[in-house]
Amino acid sequence: MGWKASCLLANARAPGFLGEFPQHDPKRCAPLLEATGLQGYQSAGSANFDQASSPWRKNELYLGAYDGAAVIGHSRLFEDCWDAGAPKVIESVSRLLPNSQILVIGLHSVVNFFGYAWYEDGLLQRVRAGAADEGVWIDFGEPLPFEAPLFDLAVQRDGQRFYLVDGEEYDEAAFGEEFVFEACRSFFGCRYDEFEMENLETERFQRKPWLARLLGR
Repeated sequence: MGWKASCLLANARAPGFLGEFPQHDPKRCAPLLEATGLQGYQSAGSANFDQASSPWRKNELYLGAYDGAAVIGHSRLFEDCWDAGAPKVIESVSRLLPNSQILVIGLHSVVNFFGYAWYEDGLLQRVRAGAADEGVWIDFGEPLPFEAPLFDLAVQRDGQRFYLVDGEEYDEAAFGEEFVFEACRSFFGCRYDEFEMENLETERFQRKPWLARLLGR
């Protein structure tokens, strides 16, 4: 199965809280929308996390606003996360949810792109990202506990890792989605590819018509 993802998960509650399918609260969306730094968006109705996690249409935004947690889905908002540091959206969400863990994930199976960035209370702890053509271009921070069993599957050859699973061999980019899947366990209580995405409610936002934006409406 091909996977695509570009989303942020934030949780200041117990591990696995989003896997309890908390109720989305539209009244909490205004400060969350402000945290994204995006302008001129308006609500376009209810959605679910399956839609929110892979928002590939231009100018499409998804927000999930819960008591002590949040979800943001956008195709380009998290590009700065694949560098060392904390982009403004991370800082803003951390202010809304103090003492939270934040995970940004990216997947695009066509080019074997994978990325995950982990923040604790707004501070970057770990980021890894790569793709088929570039290989792994960033590997910053101490490995997190969920990574250890996956790294144990790897062998080193010519200075590169290869992962051996059920008699098959995968390079770093091809195996990267496994790290993304496992990173989500702390937020969902299960892997990303096991999560019942349609049961987590979110809200879709779209850009206002250009005339409305021009008039400040």
